[in-house]
Amino acid sequence: MRDLKPPQRELLSQIVRRGEVPSWDVDGRVLRPLRAAGLVELSGTLVRATAEGKALVAPPRRAPPPSPVRLNSLQADALRRVLRQGSVAAETLDGRVAKPLLARGLVTIADDVVTPTAAGRVFFDEPAPARTGGRKSGGENPRAAAIRRAVGRLEQAIPKGAEVGVGTILAAAEDVLDGFRAYARKLERRPSA
Repeated sequence: MRDLKPPQRELLSQIVRRGEVPSWDVDGRVLRPLRAAGLVELSGTLVRATAEGKALVAPPRRAPPPSPVRLNSLQADALRRVLRQGSVAAETLDGRVAKPLLARGLVTIADDVVTPTAAGRVFFDEPAPARTGGRKSGGENPRAAAIRRAVGRLEQAIPKGAEVGVGTILAAAEDVLDGFRAYARKLERRPSA
């Protein structure tokens, strides 16, 4: 009796939704096949759904969608630093930045050393979740966005531990990229003209 006719399915759904229905409110021609199949039972003058009846019309339970992990720019920079260096002394990271990374399972802290987890290692490989909600008032600063795109490309192009020339001095490429990121953050905080 898995193939219920629409009136039978509707009545069974109504009984499940309400818990019980008086028998005089129910069309007997629709109720009889449900009783014969053991999907409902008559208790005095009330009609109740059996466990099998409830299971038949109950919507399938779905796992809640995974909550997307979002990081602010300071947290993303700290995670990049941990990924780049492999492990970082815990006292060199701001606690307000390290705690959210730890809570989201992107890093672990053991013996005052911060190391990336498997989720942290693949965090930047996955596309960022799309933003939903209302419109942003001003949008992203275009100059800051261009700097972030360029930094992303440079990160992929420059080998780990490399040095780059800045003016007349050599500087660690990671430090130069961190400086560009900090400048992009500064541009975003500044009100646009």
